[in-house]
Amino acid sequence: MVLLILDEPVLVVIAYASLGTLFMPFLAGTLLWLLNRRVTREYRNGLLADLKLGASVLLFIYVGIQEVLGVL
Repeated sequence: MVLLILDEPVLVVIAYASLGTLFMPFLAGTLLWLLNRRVTREYRNGLLADLKLGASVLLFIYVGIQEVLGVL
């Protein structure tokens, strides 16, 4: 609805995309922490799930650093 009210919603679209990209590494990190520390042993992550979530976090950190360095 905000897009309909504003004439040029470019900043709203950029903010939406930026917040969306911050959600995935936060979700992966939270799942790594919760599913390895806060649940009983039978529900914990396996090695493959830990590797995938860890790779996701590292990938987003790497891409984020590259974007920041590209702006500077």
